[in-house]
Amino acid sequence: MRALFQSKVGRSFLMVCLLLWLPLIVVAWVELRSATDALRGQTHWVLRAASDGAEAQLREFLGTLRRVTETASIDPRVASALTTGHGGALDEVLRQLKIAVPEAQEIFCLNDQGKLVAGSDHETIDKDDSALEIFRKGRHSFFPGDVIRDKDSGRLRWWMSAPVKDGGASKGVVVIGVDPQVLSALMSGRRVLNEGADTQSFRIGKTGESYLVNKDGYMITESRFVPDAVLRVKVETEPIRIKNESSREMMGDYTDYRRVPVSGASSIIGETNWVLLTEVDFSQVFAPVASFRKALIVLVLVVGFFALIVAARTAQGIVAPIQMLTEADQAFMRGDMKAAICPDKDLPANELGEFVRRRNERLTTLVQRQRELAEEQKARAETREELDRISYSMVHEMRGPLRAITGFAEIMDAGDAGPVSDQQREYLDRIKRASRRMDHLACDVLKYCQIVQGGLTVTEVDVVTLVRRTIEHDRQLLAHKQAIEIQKDIPVVRANEAALEYCFGALLDNAVRYRKPDRPLRIDVRGERHGEMVRLVVEDNGIGISDQLQTKVFQMFQRGTNDNGG
Repeated sequence: MRALFQSKVGRSFLMVCLLLWLPLIVVAWVELRSATDALRGQTHWVLRAASDGAEAQLREFLGTLRRVTETASIDPRVASALTTGHGGALDEVLRQLKIAVPEAQEIFCLNDQGKLVAGSDHETIDKDDSALEIFRKGRHSFFPGDVIRDKDSGRLRWWMSAPVKDGGASKGVVVIGVDPQVLSALMSGRRVLNEGADTQSFRIGKTGESYLVNKDGYMITESRFVPDAVLRVKVETEPIRIKNESSREMMGDYTDYRRVPVSGASSIIGETNWVLLTEVDFSQVFAPVASFRKALIVLVLVVGFFALIVAARTAQGIVAPIQMLTEADQAFMRGDMKAAICPDKDLPANELGEFVRRRNERLTTLVQRQRELAEEQKARAETREELDRISYSMVHEMRGPLRAITGFAEIMDAGDAGPVSDQQREYLDRIKRASRRMDHLACDVLKYCQIVQGGLTVTEVDVVTLVRRTIEHDRQLLAHKQAIEIQKDIPVVRANEAALEYCFGALLDNAVRYRKPDRPLRIDVRGERHGEMVRLVVEDNGIGISDQLQTKVFQMFQRGTNDNGG
């Protein structure tokens, strides 16, 4: 149980259980409270709740229509058009206002004499409506109107009006005509369902319904049982009589307009003097509730108990391995490899336990590999240091004899050791060239080792400036400067400047050294952009490299010609 209350996972399980259990607890509590009169009391409660919900929906809807109507009446464009008499402009204004009110069928304006001067639809201009209630009452304040049937067309209409004033003076009346079917959709629950609700509470079961009765006692919304009931079915039930006699609402049992016994609740909509009735056939809908009460209470208790047990065991099975894994990771961060391994005996026999076991295996392998890598790196470092010492020593020892050979050859070539024949002088030149080449090779090997061991620092390099500097610092390249063509817009690159300069020096030196004697030397240096990379090219018209040797020339100590100068 500790894991259930002291851990976030446990509290989450507990919250889920409570959320699943809470509806059952509420239902059981309601049943216990209404034990003495379960059927009748619960029926009245459900009816009142449904009636209140329907009333709230209706009042909100009526309030919205009132705000829309009053907003239209204070629109300065309406007052201005009524004052100036520009009916065409007012027609356009009313059409725009109608678009903004989804429930509106029409919007029209009456002037201060009650004549129709403009409308959103094609109405009879100058029609005298001064006798209508919407004009007489709408001149002074908002008038919610009522559902009526047009005498000429038989069409149901619902008009509401509000005064148009300018500086306190009455200019006319704005009238909004709303589709009366909206009230039926509201009372039947179709409206809330169309707006995305999962269910509605205005029609309870198969016999429940909510409907509106006007001040004359006629239904102004559709009936669930009588077709075409609007303004045709007169309701003379007990709630209507109580409302007419004492203006009181009612909750109780009575006979409805069908002469069927029902339980119902009434609400008086004071602004319109309508009565909202919510009714249900008592015997049919609520008969099974009593027999289900005891079973529901038992079910709530049993389900809640077992849910609590299951939540506690599940939380413990999840929290314990996670806590163990957290402590082991903290030990690993401290360097305590022994405590970093979770004991297998404490792990559950499920996927979570298998995850921790695999983590132990990976961690053991990782630690062993780290030890091996550390030992290997240490051995490599020692070997590298030894190789560095050997390389420096070998190069130093090799260059000493080479300098001696070159020195003695120069002495003999100068004639200090006696006369030298042409054949002997050629041999001495070969000795000096071979000695110098050997010295260059030794220095190159040392430079290569330094690059490999030390790594390369990358910076931004201006290639054009670097190539020109390479040429200026080499006498042989400087002598052929006119033959070297450098592209002026070579992009700036990121590279190791010293290594790149060394590469250009080697390539340009080879291009000059291995040129063809029968043609003028030409060397092109350019850069080619490939996405985010730049290819640097040194191209010459020299002797080139045969296809058979192109794979070998990039290996150490390989040559593409037998010429001793290369």
